[in-house]
Amino acid sequence: MNQYCTWLIFGLTFLFIVWKAVTIPITHDEVASALYYSKFSFWEIVSLSNGDQNNHILNSLLTKWSVNIFGLKLWAVRLPSILSFLVYAYAVIGLLNYLLPKHSKFYIAGALLFVLSPYLIDFFSLSRGYGMAVALTTLSMYHLVKGISNKRALNCYLSIVFATLTCFASFSSISFLCATIAIVFVYLMVFEDRKWVHIGCFTALVFIIGASMFVPLSVISNAQQFSYWSNNGFIQDTLMSLVRLSLYGSKIFLTTAVITCFFVIVLVIGCAYFLIQFLRSRTTFLKPALIVFVVLFLTILINVLQSWMLNLPNLNGRIALFFYPLIVAGLIASKPIFNWMHSKVKWGIVVIVIGLGIHHIFDNSNKNNVLEWSYDAYTFEVLNLVKSNEKQGNVRLDMNWLFHPSLTFHHKVDHFSQIRLGPYSKEIQTNSTADYYYCKAEDYLQLEANYTILAKFEDNWLLKHK
Repeated sequence: MNQYCTWLIFGLTFLFIVWKAVTIPITHDEVASALYYSKFSFWEIVSLSNGDQNNHILNSLLTKWSVNIFGLKLWAVRLPSILSFLVYAYAVIGLLNYLLPKHSKFYIAGALLFVLSPYLIDFFSLSRGYGMAVALTTLSMYHLVKGISNKRALNCYLSIVFATLTCFASFSSISFLCATIAIVFVYLMVFEDRKWVHIGCFTALVFIIGASMFVPLSVISNAQQFSYWSNNGFIQDTLMSLVRLSLYGSKIFLTTAVITCFFVIVLVIGCAYFLIQFLRSRTTFLKPALIVFVVLFLTILINVLQSWMLNLPNLNGRIALFFYPLIVAGLIASKPIFNWMHSKVKWGIVVIVIGLGIHHIFDNSNKNNVLEWSYDAYTFEVLNLVKSNEKQGNVRLDMNWLFHPSLTFHHKVDHFSQIRLGPYSKEIQTNSTADYYYCKAEDYLQLEANYTILAKFEDNWLLKHK
């Protein structure tokens, strides 16, 4: 029963992702992968030859191959991210089977937690590297748990490989790679026989990883692309930002601070519990729940140390999304600290989690746009409105720079040849003679002398020349 319900949860989520991917307009940051990086060579992509942080290497490569096979279509551009959700689902279910018995009352609630963030689900429908990073992080953690708990060195090596691919999807997850390498090394040295063989294999693998990442990391470091966001501590910058964005504007859930506080308390108590278990017996290291906690807290520790020693800001928002499955897995692994509760209380917790979770998903999941680039939600409406108002064609449309990438992509792909788009400019063209101007509401004061309002799309306004 639990397995069927879990597959149903992930199946419905996948259908929702496909729906969003094929219906919402392409967003600002996706366009570079579709129109620009798809024309790069393999080496130009992996070496970050243009130094652009929007070049998420793994996503750019897969998008390039998808476009080459299927052509420049909206769904083809987003296909790699869509399929990465299937990897995520496979890894989550595999991980759940190690953390919980298949008949556990917490099983369905645990599965739901992994898809409870509409913010996370957004990125599986977009051509960006963040969804892939989340999927590969979970897959790496699954193989790490499987390898250590079953004493299978091959799975441990695979966990390092997938953690490396996580970095190529989003280099912000390098702390997770470092944590995985450290844990595998300790396991190989303490619990595996033929240590010299494993030392050789481990060293060779780490050398290959270092060589493959040296060039892109050098480019990122020289361009100071690590220097974003704030430095107010891991809990405030990273954990609270993930909670706030995952709430997606929910009015039913508790505040960001209360939920974050609950997570921290559960994770700290869970960590203390397993630390005591480990001190009593070294073989506790082989238990899946402890492995999850070691991965989570070592990744956090590395992030905190790099912030302290290298003066780097904490990860925030979408670049911290790879923490989401680590934190959820940590919460599920904390199940033993609830064992003292009466069975009816446990069932009460499960019902509350499932009930509020389903309400949150249905009430806050947005099928018409994505939270991060919501201003691109009306690209189709704008192009179609201009087209319908100008039957003769050959009209010019100027715009705020935020809208230019999305309009450019759909102008090219959807064949709006009768509309000429103005050039990309971050300045408002107050002297524009374009027939139409698509702008933010606050831009209108600079344009009202020459334009009247034709249509309003929330804070996006389409103007027509007087």
